[in-house]
Amino acid sequence: MKGVIANPERGFFASAKVKSGNYKPLDLATLQCYRKNEGISLIHRYFYLEDFVNSDISQQYLDLMQADFNKIRQAGLKVIPRFSYSESSGPNLTPPYNDASKERILSHLNQLSSTLNNNSDLIAVMEAGFIGLWGEWWYSDHFQPDADWNDRADVIFGMLDMLPANRMILLRTPRYKQNILSNTSPVDLDAAHNGSYLARIGHHNDWIVLFLVNRMVGHLSTLQSILILKRRQNGCL
Repeated sequence: MKGVIANPERGFFASAKVKSGNYKPLDLATLQCYRKNEGISLIHRYFYLEDFVNSDISQQYLDLMQADFNKIRQAGLKVIPRFSYSESSGPNLTPPYNDASKERILSHLNQLSSTLNNNSDLIAVMEAGFIGLWGEWWYSDHFQPDADWNDRADVIFGMLDMLPANRMILLRTPRYKQNILSNTSPVDLDAAHNGSYLARIGHHNDWIVLFLVNRMVGHLSTLQSILILKRRQNGCL
């Protein structure tokens, strides 16, 4: 399954971000082009909730999300969604980071439950998100780095409880799972498919790809230019 990052914070395909104040819907023709002309069947979709740090998610935003899922379904793609509240901070990554409290996140999970469950067959896997800048679980006004494990557990367990038992969540680093579950042992075959929290939490790493890009290409913007040119040649831009 080939993938492309749609609307990333720091990804290879530099299209518009999904900002709650300026929501840019997915384009069906572009998604269909990915599938037909590039053999891409998986996209990464960032949903930013910066306008709802202190309020409920609006029905308009939820409707726009559902419209995006409808297009993903029509194009025959799968999606890796991630939610975040903030992509900006003070100078040199200093506070405030403008993310949401645990209580607000849990409230939003209740609001998102219906949309995500109704489209769970389109979700290949879901990234934990929500906490900190870019949903990366580090720079946060409400969760201290490598700490507040009980509060972090409430968020990740809330996500798992919201989704069907056959959907998984990816955390930013392995140690997050180890600290949340107080378990550093590898998952054995018996536990890997039993539907437990242990079985349903995995790991993703945004930066390993960028590291490889820097090694192979020399600079991310160079690869972006190459991919944009290729996408234009394929008719997907």
